[in-house]
Amino acid sequence: MKHLIFPVLMGLGLLLTACDPATEYNFTLQNTDTTAIRLQAAASPLGPLDTVVQPGQQISLGQSVEIGVDDTPPAITNFFDALLITDTQGDTCARNPMDNASWEVGTEQVGRRPKTYRHNYQMIIIIGDFL
Repeated sequence: MKHLIFPVLMGLGLLLTACDPATEYNFTLQNTDTTAIRLQAAASPLGPLDTVVQPGQQISLGQSVEIGVDDTPPAITNFFDALLITDTQGDTCARNPMDNASWEVGTEQVGRRPKTYRHNYQMIIIIGDFL
């Protein structure tokens, strides 16, 4: 029995060190305006983006997972180099999509051992965002 304790403890130690804590990031854009909008991003978790978002549609702008625990949502500029949102007439969104204040950010702890956090970034386009 003594001979089994050491291998079991070694296996348990390897298992615990193999489970690194992680932080997940999700990005979505929802268009509640009455017209289609165009979203362009030079670099994003999905790579370059150039897409049209129809009224009432919500799209994913990507997901990212990083090793390490981060319970505070970082700036949106950590994930996107540039974001441009225009309407069908070519007018630019009045809110700056590169400003964290333009996003609703929700944070939840989704795992305890190891600690895992999920940050959900959502930008909702509304009527009046385009002048």
